[in-house]
Amino acid sequence: MTLLFLYQGEVMDNISLALNNFKELMNCNYDFIIVCNKQKSDIKLTFESKDFYHLVGFQYLKDIDIPKNEKQNLLRLLMSI
Repeated sequence: MTLLFLYQGEVMDNISLALNNFKELMNCNYDFIIVCNKQKSDIKLTFESKDFYHLVGFQYLKDIDIPKNEKQNLLRLLMSI
């Protein structure tokens, strides 16, 4: 299923592409170990549904308003369309 958004007559499926890529990332965890000047730092990178809103840049959209309390449900909503 492809999620399409229409804007001024043009088909925009960038959100659908981002959604599909993000779904694959949700199964991945990355662990980084960084050493600098004999100081070790561990960084763990995970992808959770609540992160989708910011990773695709919805906070910069000016033409639609997504309530802040809907950020976690946004991924689930888009996957159901």
